[in-house]
Amino acid sequence: MKKHPKVFDPLFTNMIAAGEAGGILDTILKRLATYIEKAVKLAEGNPEVGLIVIDSITMHYRLTMRDETRRDERYGLTRQIARLLRVSRQRGIPVVVTSQVYTDIDTGAYLPLGGHMLSHNAKTIIRFERTGASTRTAVLDKHRHREEGIRASFRITAQGLED
Repeated sequence: MKKHPKVFDPLFTNMIAAGEAGGILDTILKRLATYIEKAVKLAEGNPEVGLIVIDSITMHYRLTMRDETRRDERYGLTRQIARLLRVSRQRGIPVVVTSQVYTDIDTGAYLPLGGHMLSHNAKTIIRFERTGASTRTAVLDKHRHREEGIRASFRITAQGLED
């Protein structure tokens, strides 16, 4: 993980390393999940919070979700998503969640880690396709009021995103 600092936050990798070394990885993963709880509490109690962004929500659960029979980890993720949805509705603020994906070997489709629960609870799903070294296309996969399949291309530059 430490070899990929753009993907894994240093705090996260150091906590995972400590958990593995001390034989308390499950405890460490539960502590990492409390960061989501803190974001929810902050948004509930602070009227100045206008957006919640949780990057790679399933990363905290990925190491323990390898065995699909472990329902407690999936339940923890479901509970976190439910809390985020509740604060979003109560406060009328958007919650942006990114998820890691994997490739379904049988279909070749990219699917979110976390399975159906993430797709079902999401109101909008935007998939990003890499179309070149610095170019991407955003594809609308799910939306309540917009047609699916709408596409928008952009370039990633030193100045930010450009058409």
